[in-house]
Amino acid sequence: MRKSVVLTICVIYILSIVLVGYLGIKLAIFDPILYVQSIELIDDPYSDSYKISHPPRYPDQDFVVKEYSKGLKFRLYCKVMPENATNKEVEFIVNMPDNAVGKLQITSDGEVSVLSDDFDILYAKVYILSKDGQKARSRDFTVQINNFKNPT
Repeated sequence: MRKSVVLTICVIYILSIVLVGYLGIKLAIFDPILYVQSIELIDDPYSDSYKISHPPRYPDQDFVVKEYSKGLKFRLYCKVMPENATNKEVEFIVNMPDNAVGKLQITSDGEVSVLSDDFDILYAKVYILSKDGQKARSRDFTVQINNFKNPT
């Protein structure tokens, strides 16, 4: 009688493991990390500070063109996808030619300021990079500042 009880308990134990494994609850992560998949430059949503343009000469490139005025400052805006990404922080990376006459500064949050006014046309290639570890990157775009009223 004792062997049959032990044997019955072992069989029930093994069947319970198989049954829970087959019908059991699937492990679910309740707080997943969603990484940034894509970043795109968008028009200024709050004013007409700038609009993205596509000149006929460069139809596949995005341009932000502004006319220079003393103390010119404006902010660049971007759209991060997916919208419910865990860390939506981005950084604006500027590439200016070594022989650039004027100086253009873009902070990591997209604030653009012109540091000198001794130029006719100032341009910089810019891209946006995510800070979430995945390093999602936007397309390159050009920020162009026109200063045709410059007397030099």
